[in-house]
Amino acid sequence: MKKYYLIIGLFFSLMSYAQGNYTITNLNDDGAIGSLRYAIENTTANTIDFDSNLIGTLTLTSNLPTISRDMTITGNGTSNLILSGNNSYKMFQVTNGALLTISNITFTKNAAGMGSIFRAQNNNSAVMASNINIIDNVNTYAFYTNDSSTITISNSTFISNSSVLFGSDYGSTPNTTSDIETDYSNRITVLGCAFTANSGTIFNTERYVKIDNCNFYDNTGQIGNFRGLNRYQVLNSTFINNSAWSLFSFYSDIVNGTFLATLGTNQHLFEGNTFKDNSGTIINTGSVNEQSLTTIKNNIFINNGTAYSGTPAVITNNSLDNFFNSIVHSVSQNTVSITMNRAVFNTNSEIGNLETTDFELSIVGGNAILASQTPSSINASGNTYTLGIELIGEISGEEVLTVSPVSNSIFDSSFNIAGNSQRNNTVILNFLDDDSDGVSNFLDICPNTQAGVRVYPNNGCEDTSYPFVTYFDYNSYSINYLNNFTSTTNRNLYLLGYDSNWNTFIKKLTPQKVLSEVFSSTVLNLEKLTTDGLNNIFISCYNYTSNSSEIKKINQEEEVINIYNFSNAYIQDFIVDKLGVVYLSLYDNITNTTSLKKINSDGTLITLENNSTGYYQYLTIDGLGNVYFVYNDNTFSTIKKMTSDGNISDFYSENNSYIQNIKFDSIGNMYIVCNNNSSNSYQLKKISTTGIGTDLFILNNGYIQSIAIGTMNRLFFSTYNYNTAQRSINILSSDGIIVSYTDFLGQGLYNDTLGNIYFSDDQSKKIIATKMVALNPDLSNFAAINNYYFDQSFTITNPHSNSTGAFTYTSDNTNVATINGNTITFTGIGTANITGNQDADANYESGSISALLTVIGVKVVSKYGVISETDTNYVNKNGSIGTINAVDANGKEVKVKTQL
Repeated sequence: MKKYYLIIGLFFSLMSYAQGNYTITNLNDDGAIGSLRYAIENTTANTIDFDSNLIGTLTLTSNLPTISRDMTITGNGTSNLILSGNNSYKMFQVTNGALLTISNITFTKNAAGMGSIFRAQNNNSAVMASNINIIDNVNTYAFYTNDSSTITISNSTFISNSSVLFGSDYGSTPNTTSDIETDYSNRITVLGCAFTANSGTIFNTERYVKIDNCNFYDNTGQIGNFRGLNRYQVLNSTFINNSAWSLFSFYSDIVNGTFLATLGTNQHLFEGNTFKDNSGTIINTGSVNEQSLTTIKNNIFINNGTAYSGTPAVITNNSLDNFFNSIVHSVSQNTVSITMNRAVFNTNSEIGNLETTDFELSIVGGNAILASQTPSSINASGNTYTLGIELIGEISGEEVLTVSPVSNSIFDSSFNIAGNSQRNNTVILNFLDDDSDGVSNFLDICPNTQAGVRVYPNNGCEDTSYPFVTYFDYNSYSINYLNNFTSTTNRNLYLLGYDSNWNTFIKKLTPQKVLSEVFSSTVLNLEKLTTDGLNNIFISCYNYTSNSSEIKKINQEEEVINIYNFSNAYIQDFIVDKLGVVYLSLYDNITNTTSLKKINSDGTLITLENNSTGYYQYLTIDGLGNVYFVYNDNTFSTIKKMTSDGNISDFYSENNSYIQNIKFDSIGNMYIVCNNNSSNSYQLKKISTTGIGTDLFILNNGYIQSIAIGTMNRLFFSTYNYNTAQRSINILSSDGIIVSYTDFLGQGLYNDTLGNIYFSDDQSKKIIATKMVALNPDLSNFAAINNYYFDQSFTITNPHSNSTGAFTYTSDNTNVATINGNTITFTGIGTANITGNQDADANYESGSISALLTVIGVKVVSKYGVISETDTNYVNKNGSIGTINAVDANGKEVKVKTQL
């Protein structure tokens, strides 16, 4: 009975074969009957389909046979049937002018090679595929047309492929642009397909490509790298959230002028597409010649990196999002100014001025709202349009205003239209801020905060826990880099840095924040600043012209005085004591030795110590005038101490460590930074007055850059962490707690004699300082005032003060005197306390000083014969009125005025 069934099955199979049809009944690749390999190689069937019950993956074990006859292969569904090349074997190679029509199959794991899924090989061979899935292919190229051949794929999906998908080369092409496809013998056409999350280049082709009605979403690889003298058309497709540096680029012999004169401006055509949220350049149009053959029309561009590069031949009727170049809000004028990238009109015929109704306003966040979505006014100046905005409520600083073109309202000269969504069309509204603390008046409940302090953003009140203030903003100055500070007793801060041409300078910053240049040079490299106790500034510098090192002094009159020159030598470090005596470490370039020297105030040079194996660094003077310095011999570091009598002795040593910094606090404790040569860690140590060291902090993954001593002997130190690439300013309190601040890129810390810390934040270009303790002003020279009533008034001379605050005056007895400005007017006889009140300035608190005013009265005879102390019509013995003298009640002449 089984034999009959076998004969019957074979009969039907032969009948099917004889009719040109063959059904695949298994997913094996052994070439046996019922397999795909058998159907291609051992039958003449022109139509191959798959049993509807077959579900799974057909994994190739070798290349499939070449297709050399017309054939239609129909799978049983992309979700049912997967054809895998196993990353090694080719699938369908079509030759001999054959046409392969294929559908309803998923293709994966292609082999390497020129067309490992589909290859159409010359002689007008062709592949027409539809409803296929291409997924997880990793080898180049999946699809390839060679010479006269075509591949057309429609209604298919391409997902997560990491290789180049399409390639092509050879074949004929006309020297004029043609709309007849068959004029191009080598063609790839993709219709109605979806490309998603592919990381490889999708088209890397030399010949004709047409993309029509396709979707490209979330691809990270380039979509089209178009090369060769062929027509490329991208039509009616959507591109969203693709992230390649450029979606399309061009390069061919057109760059050399080939066919340039005969090809049309639409040789490269982009028409009817939507490009949205793509991060790179959409169309990189290539060379000037390539640009002259590129047409971009009727497309929509929304929120992309760059729509196109260069100057394409035709750009017309596109909806573009790049009309707006910038938007600026003026809080005082209640306007926003929009600058357009090009000339614009409110019709598509290059005429018509923009009107308020061409714009729509919207606002989100904050307190203020719009009174109208239409601007209240419009004024044009060139390509800048200033729109009036009417707001209800005060601006809080959180309002974001969006200005959008009304649909079909703004056009350029190429008939492109401004899309509703524009780049550069939002602005955070500026706000009124009377105390310049960065918080709007609407939110600010502390409207008189000190300039430069950090405030809470929600209420404008000072963050009292934050130790720093912005001392000076130098963004608007020609300053590239600041690397050294020193200060004088009158709180002038001297800055050493580089200008925009990298010439060194010294500038003075007064407490009133007035910046002026003191010294600069194009031949000197200014290296270090310090000061003596007499407010003279000392500089070490290197002269490029003479190859010498110099010590210079700048006196209080800002005269530059040369102190000493050292030929063929380099000053490694120096310090100056309160009397102007200079101590320095000098390296001799001829003898290769280092010496410790002293320059007395009369200019005499004394050598204190010589050494041929080590060197001297980090010279420091303590509060008693002792000089300390670090001696390094590349094996260990020793801190040496030199007393006023010139005696030098060892104070502290570190084996296997390199001491890099020295600072003293107000009670004589020393703080140093050590780099341990074994562990490459950095240590912060405290050395007592007796030379006993204590570890304070260890940094293993970075280095300590500088240290400074603040008020109450708080230790400040800056660090850099290798692992996080983060810089920090750290504060170590007396109880060992470290607080770090990572807001700044500051390195070199400086403290003045009052414990104020300064450093330059190179990122924000600001000088940052600790909150300064304001001092009481020193007020004097406000003596008692004695005047006659008939003097009528007295002009006050301001007291002496070391503060720059303004003075105002009050009287505690207006029956005796009133005050307007600096003028006292006498209103009666008696005494009054006159108080001078001085406002605070940057360095000093407000202060006051008082003096007793005595207004002296004299009873005299008036011209009417009346005895009075206040009648200004008094007479002297000659009958004259209002003179220095008058006649008293006894007929005696007396003095009644200080002077006429």
